[in-house]
Amino acid sequence: MQYYTGFRFSTALRISPSMIVERNGRKWIVAPGSMVKTGNDITKPAHPDLLLALSKLPPLPPPLPPWKV
Repeated sequence: MQYYTGFRFSTALRISPSMIVERNGRKWIVAPGSMVKTGNDITKPAHPDLLLALSKLPPLPPPLPPWKV
């Protein structure tokens, strides 16, 4: 996925279908600032092969509840 996005490796591994948005007839990947080194949201065009790969992934499990000490 890193090849199709230009994101850092750790960010590319965390791309999920929920990060894909459509604007003006094109699909884009929006990586939230909490996932990237700069802390700012990053938007990049979504390559068709990346969209195909993401469509074949199983759904993500629900997030775990916060850990309480």
